[in-house]
Amino acid sequence: MDQMLTLFAIPKAFEGHIGVIQRNALESWARLGPWCRVVLMGQEAGVETAAKDAGADWRGDLATNEFGTPLLSDAFAQAAQMTQSPWLCYVNSDILLTRRFHDALKAIQGHKALLITERHNVDVTAPLDFHDPHWQEKIEALARDQSGPINPSAIDLFAFPRQSPLTKLPPLPWVGLIGTTG
Repeated sequence: MDQMLTLFAIPKAFEGHIGVIQRNALESWARLGPWCRVVLMGQEAGVETAAKDAGADWRGDLATNEFGTPLLSDAFAQAAQMTQSPWLCYVNSDILLTRRFHDALKAIQGHKALLITERHNVDVTAPLDFHDPHWQEKIEALARDQSGPINPSAIDLFAFPRQSPLTKLPPLPWVGLIGTTG
């Protein structure tokens, strides 16, 4: 299958509980298949190693603002420049993706579109068993059983055509809110 998507993220440091959450998410992305290229961006502790371990690409040279915060706009621009895949996807580093994501992306192929997803909060505190052939069904069941009210403004995933104006954003800093509530 041709590579249809480059998925990119700016993770926090791969430490402690946030490290477990991000490793689970990264592994779910790596298992999407050969149609998806995964790129981790940034200089936080462990990002380069996590990318290598998952078979993902790493870009550490993101532009930053005066406070050292990576510019989301630079991540979008770099993702567009480094790939020929027709679709790009920015995803927060704590988001698990299953085959349903692939199904949604296939449904909008050939259209000018912006794909965003509904988020389901799931309490995962340990590494997931991705060797279990039913891991996706188990995550989807947890999402149905555990997910509470979702803030409709909490958008954690943006998939869009590589030729989109989103790759030419003004300088916007990345704001990582992983692990927060409210």
